[in-house]
Amino acid sequence: MKALWAVEPFHQSESQIKSAYKLIKEVCGNEEIEVGFVVTRMENELNLAYDVPKKDRFSEYPQQLIKNKLAKAGIPTKLTNINVIDYPTYSKSKAAMRLLKIGKGKKCDICVIYSQGGSKLKKMFLGSFAESAVHFSEKKLLVINPHSKLSGKIKTVMFCHEPSKKSTEALTEMIKFCKHLNAKLVIFHAAHFWYETPESEVDEEVETYKNSVKKWQKEIEYKCAKSHVKCEFQITPEFAMISELAFKTAKKVEADIISVLAKSNSTTALMGGSVTRQILRGSNLPVLVLR
Repeated sequence: MKALWAVEPFHQSESQIKSAYKLIKEVCGNEEIEVGFVVTRMENELNLAYDVPKKDRFSEYPQQLIKNKLAKAGIPTKLTNINVIDYPTYSKSKAAMRLLKIGKGKKCDICVIYSQGGSKLKKMFLGSFAESAVHFSEKKLLVINPHSKLSGKIKTVMFCHEPSKKSTEALTEMIKFCKHLNAKLVIFHAAHFWYETPESEVDEEVETYKNSVKKWQKEIEYKCAKSHVKCEFQITPEFAMISELAFKTAKKVEADIISVLAKSNSTTALMGGSVTRQILRGSNLPVLVLR
């Protein structure tokens, strides 16, 4: 896979950049990496750089800053192509769309971005860069929280599964992904509370539901076995927020990365909209968002 890596020279530390680079190389292999930075008017470091000629302040100067940052992090710049776009806007949503345009033009398969978080007030007026990218992207996204725990090697991938045609298609991709990494695939599913109904109390509706769960579980086991990928199921009927159950399960299985399927239109995203945001905002693991 060819990656577009969003490198921000002001708020990403050298250790974060180094860890992200290692993660990208593991996920994408030896493909050349496209580095992207959309220069908006929200960067005070550039707005106040009066010692830099105005014609270079939002182009040559940030490009040199990125080169220096990569060099200090030990990233071989010959393996990267740096794309700096001067885009005078105060909108994070528009900046995210412009970054995705770079990836499309460079024919990238995945976009890697940091989710910087921010206050609820800021998100209300400026929008979230990561959430906007998830909403508008036509390609896969790898979202890294600044506090993400990046392991040296991906050994366990947790996929949040909801039985559907699109989820089944995404699952096929996840099996290939785990085979490439030689990693175990953990299927997380937030089941209906009916799932733990005692056999003595099972009616026709409950039995139909439980049988449907068993059916897709067997189908997944077969596909994984055929591809020689180890798989494990974590089906939980607990009554709680899905995102919290996902984080709890990820910690239990010692996952190195969480994968979700985004279903976005004008009003929704994964599993009704709120779960995507909660996972992106709350995960201390990298989140792979599939389309």
